[in-house]
Amino acid sequence: MAWQNLHISQPARISLKHNQLCIDQEHEQTTLPLEDLCCIILDTPQITLTGAVLSALAGAGIVVIQSNKKHHPTMICLPFHSHYKQAEIAHLQIKCSAALKKRLWQQIVQFKIDNQNRHLACIASPLATLSRMTKMIRSGDPNNLEAQAARIYWSALFKNYRRHDENDIRNAMLNYGYAIIRAALSRSIVAAGLLPALGLHHASISNGFNLSDDLIEPLRPVVDSCVFTIVKNANHTELTLEIRRLLVGVMQYSVKMGENIMGLLPAIEKMVFSLVQAISDNDPKKLELPVFMPYEIVPDEI
Repeated sequence: MAWQNLHISQPARISLKHNQLCIDQEHEQTTLPLEDLCCIILDTPQITLTGAVLSALAGAGIVVIQSNKKHHPTMICLPFHSHYKQAEIAHLQIKCSAALKKRLWQQIVQFKIDNQNRHLACIASPLATLSRMTKMIRSGDPNNLEAQAARIYWSALFKNYRRHDENDIRNAMLNYGYAIIRAALSRSIVAAGLLPALGLHHASISNGFNLSDDLIEPLRPVVDSCVFTIVKNANHTELTLEIRRLLVGVMQYSVKMGENIMGLLPAIEKMVFSLVQAISDNDPKKLELPVFMPYEIVPDEI
């Protein structure tokens, strides 16, 4: 099973040799087995690789993310048609009823708000308001309790904060971390035979990753906890290399799936494949979603 995320921030030339990825940087060469890699983040424009390398990465099910000069992820390269029942699963997804989508979205929102509250419990105390909201969410969340809970959550988490303030470094950190998880989700979605553009709730005609944006919701508090710890320990003004590497490291965090504790990547794969089962059986109870667990960054890492 793939388990490593590769973050490249210095000039490099990438090639293949005997099914190994070779990274040449100045006078040093690093080799990694393709089978160990889940995601590669190209965090500098000074990287050279060929179409043959990209094809091999896609064939191995490896996601490639390219960042811009501000280190914001701007491109994602995904493998295509990687499931042996691609057409069958895609047809099931397309025919998924509105009622089932609403029930699945109801569960996703419940877990998201519960995980937000679990995160708050780790740094201060849980909020009774959020606890009540998880019990009030109806099929499809017609009252948009997700957005109401978000306003309460962000106010409790950060001081003097607005989620969409582009000048706030905390938002840059959050967006970077979310992009990493979104890429891992998209990889698993394609591997499961699903179409990432067809969401359960998100339905933007210009978004090729609506389903990824649905399934990321209960996982967002994992990134939030990382960012909270980073800004708690120091006053940062830039999205530095050290911070970016810490954010890539969220994929090493653990969550709880049912009675089992597992890393984020296998949890994502389990969640996505359970969605296929829920759609196939027309049973929203088949969807398995992650429960947030605390993770403390060592201060020396920041």
